[in-house]
Amino acid sequence: MEQDNKFIKSLIESAQNGKVVALEELYKMNINRIYAIALRLTGKGPLAGLLVQNVLINAWQQLKRIRADVLFADWLKSMIIYDTLGELRKGELQNDKKTIKKFKEDGKADSHFQEPLEKAISELPDNLRIVVVLNLIENYSISEIGDLLSLSETETQNILENAVQKIEESVSKKAPDTKVTELIKNLPTEIQPHTEIIPWVLEFIREVKTEEFKEAEKTVREEEEPPEEKDEEELERERKKERKKEKEKVKEKKLKKEKRKTFVSIIWVVATVIVIVAAYYIITLKKPWSISGQTGNYTINNEINPGSEISQEEILFTKASSSVYLTIPGVGKLKLLSNTTLKRLDEKNTAQLISGKLIVNNTGAVEKFKLLIPDAIIEDYQAGDSYSVDVDEKENSFIKPSSGWIRVQSAQGESIFSQGFELKIVKGKGMDVPYSSNADPAYVTQLDEYLFNGKRLNVLSIIISKTSTKDALTLWNLFKRVDESHRVLVYNKLAELVFPPSSTNQNGLLNLDQGMMQSWFEEIKMKM
Repeated sequence: MEQDNKFIKSLIESAQNGKVVALEELYKMNINRIYAIALRLTGKGPLAGLLVQNVLINAWQQLKRIRADVLFADWLKSMIIYDTLGELRKGELQNDKKTIKKFKEDGKADSHFQEPLEKAISELPDNLRIVVVLNLIENYSISEIGDLLSLSETETQNILENAVQKIEESVSKKAPDTKVTELIKNLPTEIQPHTEIIPWVLEFIREVKTEEFKEAEKTVREEEEPPEEKDEEELERERKKERKKEKEKVKEKKLKKEKRKTFVSIIWVVATVIVIVAAYYIITLKKPWSISGQTGNYTINNEINPGSEISQEEILFTKASSSVYLTIPGVGKLKLLSNTTLKRLDEKNTAQLISGKLIVNNTGAVEKFKLLIPDAIIEDYQAGDSYSVDVDEKENSFIKPSSGWIRVQSAQGESIFSQGFELKIVKGKGMDVPYSSNADPAYVTQLDEYLFNGKRLNVLSIIISKTSTKDALTLWNLFKRVDESHRVLVYNKLAELVFPPSSTNQNGLLNLDQGMMQSWFEEIKMKM
C-alpha cells in the first residue's frame, strides 16, 4: 500500500503536535488540487471556496486520526468529494447568502469559467457535471460513480454520454478536429483559488487555540489565587459551626454505644439470609431444564429419549424430522429443530448451540439467557427477548430477533439490534453488523466487503451514499467498527439521519464515549 514520503510524514507529525507552520505547508501543497475538484463539481467559485475552507478546518480537527497507511493527499481528496456531493444534495452552504457574499467581496472576480471548455462543463446540470468531472478528470470508474450517486452503471453511462454531447455542442466550433473527451482529460488537475482561503483557516485555528489557552490560563489563576481574608464576624460563625460539630460527635458516640448492643444479633440475621440466598442460587443453578414437548426422537449424551430433563454439561441432540421444546425456569422456552445439537453449560441460564437451528422464546422472562455460538455470544439486552439462530454446517451463524432487543458480542466488538434486523457471523472472518431484513442485497454485500476485505474508504463511501433512515441502526453499529480515520464520515451521515441528543457532543461521540453512545442509541430506538 502506498504511503507518504518521509518529508510529508514529518510535516503531519509536526502538525499533529500543534505546529501551525507545518499545517500551513501541508495545505499549500494540496489546496490547488482540492479546490479544482470542488470548483468543477459545483461550478461556483464562492461555494467551492467555502467547501475547501470547511474541509481544511475539519482536517485540522481530525488530524490525529489519520492512519499511517493513508496518503494525506488522498485523505483530503476523499473529504472534499464527499462534502461537495453532500452540499449539492442539501444546499446548506448555498443558502447561506451572507457567507457566499463574503467570499464574493473578499475574493477577486472569478475568471476561471471564461475558458470555453470549463464554462461548458460548469453550465451542465449537477448530475451531468458530477459524472463528467469524476470520470474524465478524476478517473473514477462508471461503477464507482454509480455507487456514489446510487445509480446503475447503465444510467451513469447514459448521463456521461449526454453530458459529453452537450459539451461538444458548446465547444465544437472552437476545436472541431479534437475529441471533447480528450480535451477534458487534459485539463489541469490543479487550480489556484482566487480567495485567501489558507490565511482564513489558519486565523480561525489560531483563534481557537488562543481561546483554549485563555481558558487554561484562567483555570490556573483561579487555582493559584490565595484565599480571601475573613473578617471577625465570619470567623465567629465558623467557630460556632465547629462547636456544633463537636456536640454532634458526642451524640454520635452515645448512639454507637447503643447500636453495639444489637450489632451481634444483626450479624447473625444477615449471615442466615446469606446462607438462604446462596442455597437458593445453588438449587436454581442445578435445577434441570425440562423437555416439555417433542416430535420424533432425540438423544441426551447419545442415549435415545432417556427422560424429560437435561442437567449441566449434558448434550441434547434432535434427529432428522424431529424437534424438542426445552423449558428453562425463569427464562422461557427453547425450540430445537431437526439435526440440532445444544449443550447446557455450568453457568446459570447458559447454553451452547453447536449446530442446527434454535428458536428462543423468552417472552415474560424474569431472568436473562446467554447463548454461545461459534465465535460469538448472544445475550438478552433485557429479559424477555426472543430470536432464532441458525448455525450451518460451515459454522456460519445467522441471527434474527422476533421481539425485543438482543446483544451479540464477538472479537470484533458488540452489536445491538431488534426485530426487523438480521446479523450473520462468518466463520474465519468475523461478525457483520446488523442490517434491515428488507435491505438491498447489494447494500449488505458492500457491508461485508468493507468489514471483511480491508475497510477501504471507497467502499465505505458507497455504503454511506446508499444508507437511508431505516438503516440508522446499522450505521450506529458500524460507527463503532469503522477505522478511526473514517469515523467522521459515518458520524456526519448518521447525524443527518438521527440528530444526536443535546447531552452529547461530536468529540465525545467520535471517541466512542460510552454514555454518549448509549444516549444516541436511545434516540435511534425512539425513531424506529
